[in-house]
Amino acid sequence: MKTSGLFAAVAASLFCAVAALAQTNKGGIAGTVTDRSGAVVPGATVTVTSIGTGETFPLTTSDKGSYSAPQLDPVEYRVTVEMSGFRKVVVPRVKVDTATTMTVNVTLDLGELSSEVTVTADTPLINAESGTQGQTITERQIVEMPLNNRSVLDLALTVPNVSGAAGTEDPDLGSELPTPGMNLFVNGGRAGSTSILADGARNTGVGLGRAVVTFSPDTVQEFTVQTSNFSAEYGQTGGGVINMTTKSGTNEYRGLVGWYHRNPALNAAPFSTATVNRPRANRRQHQGTFTLGGPLRIPEKLFGGYDGRNRTFFYVSYEPRYYYDGSAPANSLLPTEAMRRGDFVPPPRARPRSVVPGLPQQPDPGRHARPAQRGSPQVPAHGGRVLPGRRRDPAQLRDHDFRARHGAPGDVEAGSSSERAQPRLLPLHTGADPG
Repeated sequence: MKTSGLFAAVAASLFCAVAALAQTNKGGIAGTVTDRSGAVVPGATVTVTSIGTGETFPLTTSDKGSYSAPQLDPVEYRVTVEMSGFRKVVVPRVKVDTATTMTVNVTLDLGELSSEVTVTADTPLINAESGTQGQTITERQIVEMPLNNRSVLDLALTVPNVSGAAGTEDPDLGSELPTPGMNLFVNGGRAGSTSILADGARNTGVGLGRAVVTFSPDTVQEFTVQTSNFSAEYGQTGGGVINMTTKSGTNEYRGLVGWYHRNPALNAAPFSTATVNRPRANRRQHQGTFTLGGPLRIPEKLFGGYDGRNRTFFYVSYEPRYYYDGSAPANSLLPTEAMRRGDFVPPPRARPRSVVPGLPQQPDPGRHARPAQRGSPQVPAHGGRVLPGRRRDPAQLRDHDFRARHGAPGDVEAGSSSERAQPRLLPLHTGADPG
């Protein structure tokens, strides 16, 4: 029993370790070091340094002159290559995109190691490290491109092989429920079949294929849309993968304070070809933004002080919002004057004209009285469909004073030919009839 328990614990640990490496947003840097003649240089020292946090990753080229730095955060790095008998080469800025491995090949020149050569690395047009089809939406695109509802996932529509409709972050703009990301069709897949990740964690709903947690555009660093030929680690998708990376703290303090406002006096009218009753953009929205990130520092007077540069960082964001949209008119089903008096006899045009054999019919409440159970008060049935005043809920009677009369613009009278739903009765109090 002890052996089996130990085996189960080891298996669970290995499973958790494997799961931690799957579905990640991290990228990498890989390449080959050669000399001017094209011969590979084995044993060269390659140092990859994060520009924002100062974290270093020392590497050594293999017998074939290649190196690889996997599991890197999608930020900017500096690559330094050193080898005895060759001049030191520095690539000052290499941007690693989300879930993408960048290729950085370095050529060494003969000379003293004390001398240094700075190389500007251009982003390759073709990714030689992977055959995954897709595109990365950069921070510049998130900041500069207009967003109708500040949903960064709508920018995935700018990627080839992605289609859909923008505007599902808010219920009033697209659907009854906020379904960010469910409006996308990636690589011909159905709506809701896209796998959405946030910092490597699965962020896809179970009931609806939407983003469970949405992020403000000011907190998203970038995201990559993979449309086909992606790695097997990204499973559970019927179309593509959207891998998002949020911002994090660096050695510099950076913050943002903003206010996003929409007003009917400034909004553009929605597109319409109608000449009368043209819609108006009544969207009114107030949305504040506050972000702050940097190294964690504690004054010396508190716990002896602490300097988190190159070690510990923080990033916080807060975005309250209020919005109102009165541009979506809707019909209201209100009770008729007869219903207000307790008369629920349907009008002639709403009564069934014939009885279809085989279909269930609505029972007459006056003919079928529910027997009272032991310990419950007897509720006497009333004949017909006219409810006596003593049987009506006082709260319902008071509610009539706050309801508009039918016949107002946009209202539908219960029982009319344009009615789309049956009138619902408020529940009655159960108890002894006062007589």
